[in-house]
Amino acid sequence: AERKPFDQKKNIPRATSARTSSKKKPALRSGPRGAQSHLTKRKKPPRATSARTSSKKPRLYNNRNLTPRHRRENPHKRGTRTMQNIDLICVGKLNAKYFAEGVAEYQKRLAAFASFRIIELPEEKIEEKNASDAVVKKALDKEGKAILGSVRKGAAIVAMCIEGKQISSDELAQFLADRANSGAGDVAFVIGSSHGLSDEVKRAAALKFSMGRITMPHQLARLVLTEQIYRACTINAGMKYHK
Repeated sequence: AERKPFDQKKNIPRATSARTSSKKKPALRSGPRGAQSHLTKRKKPPRATSARTSSKKPRLYNNRNLTPRHRRENPHKRGTRTMQNIDLICVGKLNAKYFAEGVAEYQKRLAAFASFRIIELPEEKIEEKNASDAVVKKALDKEGKAILGSVRKGAAIVAMCIEGKQISSDELAQFLADRANSGAGDVAFVIGSSHGLSDEVKRAAALKFSMGRITMPHQLARLVLTEQIYRACTINAGMKYHK
């Protein structure tokens, strides 16, 4: 076979290093195609920035963005205004599980509107089935002292008794709102034992509240009252729970 001249041989590529392997970018052509328009924005290479020199400002979040939707219209948000203290003082315990679960559900919901707590006091035992009025009065007086001793200082007492005033949910909401706006917003609802409340507690009450002329178990009365307090709070917050 004939050997080709040396000048006709193909150039063998030589090994290149990292420095010499980089290709140069082709220069821009002259003319309307190659000329860079003044409307074209040049991309600036990113600069290394630290936390101090970063140009991005932190996004500010207000309380509305950080608050869940069901709490946004709450007039007593934590951190913005002191929450109203609402106590439910009861004589006796909840024995039925279904009543306890219902009360616990509304107590959990009320945490968004007020500082709500339930205080249970022991009921005085009356061993006689047909006890005299003097025996009943003595038990009620003892329970009454325990009730008044559990009321916060300056709190308005709402005594639940059959001779009390029958009010609507809107009127109860107005009562709580008036107390909250007066500066002395603490309220204490009181449910007595099966024999009722002592005269001393009724005299100290700012409002005597009756759920009607019907008779219901005290455990059910606690559930109904807790729901009504929650309903009143939603009315004041402008929520759609109340219809």
